[in-house]
Amino acid sequence: MQYDELPEPADLHAALSARHPLAWGNPIPSHAELEASYGSQATTASLRMLAKAADREPFITSALLISVPPGSVTHQLECRVKSPFSLARKLGNQLRATTAVVDPGDVLRFTIVAESPDDLVLTARLAVAELQFHSPQSIGVKTATTLLYNIERDRDRPAREREAARAECVNLSETLAMPRGLPELRSIGGVVVDERGYGLPRRVDESRGAEPLDSTHRLGIRDGPSRQRSANEGIDR
Repeated sequence: MQYDELPEPADLHAALSARHPLAWGNPIPSHAELEASYGSQATTASLRMLAKAADREPFITSALLISVPPGSVTHQLECRVKSPFSLARKLGNQLRATTAVVDPGDVLRFTIVAESPDDLVLTARLAVAELQFHSPQSIGVKTATTLLYNIERDRDRPAREREAARAECVNLSETLAMPRGLPELRSIGGVVVDERGYGLPRRVDESRGAEPLDSTHRLGIRDGPSRQRSANEGIDR
């Protein structure tokens, strides 16, 4: 699909949900509503990124579904494409820290749940978009922390409320056991693996200003107490 002009979010949603459902909320904001909330530059960049992603999403999703190993399942496939308002908000945060817009790398993102924590490392395969690997236990924590995660990132909420949400995310993450083989994992498919997670220091890529290293054209593995090991740079939701 190609657009001569910037597409309306509703048109993108209709095209992207033709094969598999897509959860962008209801109602889907218009171009004008996004611009009113996040500004012209962030809105324009987000819609261009989404239009580009829409061209390759059907192939990537089909290839991913074929490659999921026996015993593993996809999780929340309806969230595989970042919503226009989430992307515009993220790019708006970038612009507050820098003068440039950088593709965050997670416009397309997928989650695979392994059959058990000890299958997590063996399940991992390099992907062309953000791809998360979870155990059933860690996907439970991720689901439980989704609302808290959104509260923490919402700059319009009071600082005390955001700090409390982050603390609860850390506490929930600490309930996870470390999967066998994850601490020793140093690389996957030639990509260096390092550690990320709630409660751990986060590096900042100076070329992205204050934006944490969360762009992904790489593979990541989430699990273990308040941490993850992620190949290359890290993972955002």
